[in-house]
Amino acid sequence: MNVFALNFLKKWKMPLLVASILCLTTPVSAGEMIKVFSWWDFISPEAIAHFKNKGLQLDITEYRSNEVALSKLLSKNTDFDIVIVSNWVSTVLEQNDVIDSVSLNQIVKKRDYFPFIKEAKAHFSCIPYLWAVTAYVADTSEAKVKNMNLKTLESLKSKGFNIGIIDDPMEFGAIALLSYDEACTKKLSSGQLFDGIDMCGFPSSSSISNAFKPADFRNSIKPLVDRKSALYGWSGELGEAIENLDFMNFVEPNHKPIVGFDSVCILKKHSGNTKLIKLVEELTGKEITKINAEKMQYFSAYQNLKVNYGKKIENLKRNTLERAKKETPIVLSPPPLATQKKLNDWWQKIRYGKN
Repeated sequence: MNVFALNFLKKWKMPLLVASILCLTTPVSAGEMIKVFSWWDFISPEAIAHFKNKGLQLDITEYRSNEVALSKLLSKNTDFDIVIVSNWVSTVLEQNDVIDSVSLNQIVKKRDYFPFIKEAKAHFSCIPYLWAVTAYVADTSEAKVKNMNLKTLESLKSKGFNIGIIDDPMEFGAIALLSYDEACTKKLSSGQLFDGIDMCGFPSSSSISNAFKPADFRNSIKPLVDRKSALYGWSGELGEAIENLDFMNFVEPNHKPIVGFDSVCILKKHSGNTKLIKLVEELTGKEITKINAEKMQYFSAYQNLKVNYGKKIENLKRNTLERAKKETPIVLSPPPLATQKKLNDWWQKIRYGKN
């Protein structure tokens, strides 16, 4: 996480300047550009064409890091209409009065989402969009493993495997806790993993830095998908990359699944804008969700929506949902500020090799 992102994160529980965040804007009219801030490759060309045919032009700005997204959305320079963000990021935005917390409530109440998504947030300011699970893949013709965690990845690296890790500090911190301190994390409740960080402590940054170097953390997984490789990241990108490779397969984690879901939010300066409400309702509706889920191989938040996933990603979804019946998945929520500071310092040492 960069310094300016951390500075904004430190203000989570502090009100933002009303003049900078709640500025008045003119309503969006047909044919006008609607500015969308989204994870990369999260809205398919087909969906963009669909809205264009209805007179709605989407001007999409993409990002690749929760920290970058959060710092930008908490700044006074925000110039977007709607945003697609991770569930814990939307919680922070709501705490800071940045998003419209009323307009989408009635739409959410009418929809049937997976239980772990419902339980993650009793009150929705934003609409759940797509979800995924952290996952491991490996060349199973070379790696004779039935399940994996980061220690397994470390072991495979020592055996000459090319490894890759794609993640943000919070998610990687959760995986590291589950991989390197199983005894302690078993005492913590599924939804509050970081609340017990002072009891468990992060795994030693020096020990993980010895196992994983900054070069092991990548922005794209695809260049690494080859013989004798093992990778960790989010299921959508992994599934898309390995679907047609017989030697690469998902490997079951030996810890609880970590689930992340993304939501579509309207920024508060557009509260009550009927055109934006309608656009979000349709973007997250079953027709467009199906198109986008099939394109990106992320999972729909709807309980009952038939989506044609690749065989490998479909099996991963089935296994994750079966496990969810026996053990509640970990759905990340914002950690306390003091824990966030510890996490950031820890991440800087591991991800960027900083002292």
